[in-house]
Amino acid sequence: MEVNAPEKYYLSARACQGILTRASRRGKKLPDLLQTALLEMIEWWEPGTSARVMEALAAEEQKRIRQEKLAALNERKEHLEEIAVKQLRIRLKSALGAPEAERALLCKQKKSGHYRHSKTKRSSN
Repeated sequence: MEVNAPEKYYLSARACQGILTRASRRGKKLPDLLQTALLEMIEWWEPGTSARVMEALAAEEQKRIRQEKLAALNERKEHLEEIAVKQLRIRLKSALGAPEAERALLCKQKKSGHYRHSKTKRSSN
């Protein structure tokens, strides 16, 4: 390695910002020394822009967090929908498998809110 390499081999401010942005989008934490070096390089090329870059990185991080939360909520919603469909199928099978008179009674109980899902009949003593 050379101590005083020519400027043509330096990373540009845009390249440094790209590295920081990609790491942020992927949710990767860069080592502090690397992040500091990249920010200093940006500041060296374009004085006064490192604060703007840090704000952009913070906004990118917030965007990623919102997307992760939204994905988790959608996954939960799909899971609850699957459970509801399974329960509905079970109730439909039990109602369709019952004789006609019993099916009418089940429908009437369900409409009145007195439906009790049970496989055994309870005696009224």
